[in-house]
Amino acid sequence: IEAESNWYWMQKVEGAPTRSTAPTDRILLPADWKELREPFQWYETGATPTDKQRHPMYPTSETEANERYDTTDQGDPIHYRIWKGMIYIYPPDRVTQRTIRLPYWAWSDPLTGTETNELSTRWPDLWIARGTAEYLKSYARDYKASVMWMGDPRALQPGTYFYELSKLRRVNARRNLPSVLGARSDVNPGGTTTVQIETNTGL
Repeated sequence: IEAESNWYWMQKVEGAPTRSTAPTDRILLPADWKELREPFQWYETGATPTDKQRHPMYPTSETEANERYDTTDQGDPIHYRIWKGMIYIYPPDRVTQRTIRLPYWAWSDPLTGTETNELSTRWPDLWIARGTAEYLKSYARDYKASVMWMGDPRALQPGTYFYELSKLRRVNARRNLPSVLGARSDVNPGGTTTVQIETNTGL
């Protein structure tokens, strides 16, 4: 269900800052990262910034970054690139510590034992319908029954997966969030996690 779209509970709220390890031109993506929700911003570490004190950062490619920056370049963060679980920051400032504002869509933590989450507590019929359909398809090999549990996305029969999903889409729409995977998620406001870049003049 979470792979199909970005739902309201998947917005990552601001958490405790984490410090990166050297080299200081890159930081690890959060473990629960799904995809970017808004362009990054930076602000002075230790400050409680207003909107005017948050400075925008812009996405770039590896080719563009190599053409624009040298490995010894320093300065305030301007560009970023996401690649193989890392966020690369340009220019690779090795002197001044900054805080990067990192809004993203996060996968829910796996549930164990009696744990619950937003999907299981508020949308149990959606979860049950999709889980039953997947079980019938993948394990019981009962494709006809699986299709019945999924339902017709145009007819929206009560109790089917697509019927329950339509309810969730309406809630998402009221919160001004994208309802399909691939929608413009970089323009929606919301909570963030901050990541501090720890720099070292000896690097």
